[in-house]
Amino acid sequence: MTGGDSGIGHAVAIAFAKEGADVAIAYLEEHSDAEETAELVREEGRRCLLPPGDLASREQCRTVVDETVREFGGLDVLVNNVATQQELDSPEDLTGEQWMRTFDVNIHSYFRVTRAALPHLGAGAAIVNTASVNGLRGNKSLIDYSATKGAVIAWTYAMAQALAGRGIRVNAVAPGPVWTPLIPATLSPGHVAKFGQQCRWGARRSRTSWHRPMCSSRRAGCRRTTPVRCSPRSAARPFRRDHRPTPPRADSTTGKAVRVRFSEICQMRSASSSLRRRE
Repeated sequence: MTGGDSGIGHAVAIAFAKEGADVAIAYLEEHSDAEETAELVREEGRRCLLPPGDLASREQCRTVVDETVREFGGLDVLVNNVATQQELDSPEDLTGEQWMRTFDVNIHSYFRVTRAALPHLGAGAAIVNTASVNGLRGNKSLIDYSATKGAVIAWTYAMAQALAGRGIRVNAVAPGPVWTPLIPATLSPGHVAKFGQQCRWGARRSRTSWHRPMCSSRRAGCRRTTPVRCSPRSAARPFRRDHRPTPPRADSTTGKAVRVRFSEICQMRSASSSLRRRE
């Protein structure tokens, strides 16, 4: 996962760990945030790798994939989440340097990390890209950021079609306002004070309980399958409107609802398929 030290990435890393996945978090330089996330992942009994570095660099994009494969012995899920933004007062304030920096981090790193990861991703693997509502609607204060998020959405559609034949699912999420450390660090105080007010419920704070994992590791017994039902045809449709969190089941002894782990579902599906083949 890129950009997993804080915000949405922090929440998703913990959620993946709860489902049995070992997690590698590529981050820039926020070492204390990354260590906090890693500690929470390890509390779930999973391993966590923390390769720091600037993903605007081609070399670093290759390095984080190589280190992850070397440490974990493989790769099942790639989450492209890293992003940067800088608020502008007018289009004339947007310099060429800022434009290139934003594209290097927000979309070029997605391409470069994915390209390095593809040789390690087999049938049943998944790629998840973080886009933004700004990529759909634009934002006059975040012109370059909006452009990169629009590129992420189009690239996701294209990659989903290109990789469907290999059994690799490519999806994207396009969140609305989410309160993360990036907001006060990159927006003006006036904008921060009103952030999310245009939404009915305001900006969501990035918390683990609000981010459901889309995939789990085969090392949790899933054998490269995921809880999201997705055929090669639907893999070309990256925005799923019908996904719902796993429903609870009733414990046979207490009658209380308990959560079913995604890894259990994968194992039950595998056993059911074996029975049908024998019949």
